[in-house]
Parts: sequence; structure tokens; C-alpha cells
Amino acid sequence: LAAARCNTKVAKKRVRNAERKLAEALRIRYEADEYVRKMTDYVATSKSELTEAEAELDAIVKGM
Repeated sequence: LAAARCNTKVAKKRVRNAERKLAEALRIRYEADEYVRKMTDYVATSKSELTEAEAELDAIVKGM
């Protein structure tokens, strides 16, 4: 009986730890997904600004 109670206690503790670690991993994944989204937007904006800057430079050079 004592061994069964001990096994139950240990199993409950493992479940709590596993649930806590899962919640932490999900939070980290969410934050990483948000960061990827922000960086994707940043790259797109940067490329757009580069295209605009190159077009402006070309217009200036052609106007000389």
C-alpha cells in the first residue's frame, strides 16, 4: 500500500512538471512565432525601401 501511494505521489508530481514544461514550451514557441512574423515584416519593408532608394538613385543619375 505504501509503495502504491508513493508511486501515485511521484506520478502526480511528474504530471505537474510535464504540464509546466509544456506550458513553457508553448509560450516560447508563441514568442518565437511572433518574432518570426516581425522579422518577416521587417525584411519585406527593408526590401521595399531598398527598391525605392534604388529607383530614386537611378532617376537622379539619369537626370544628370
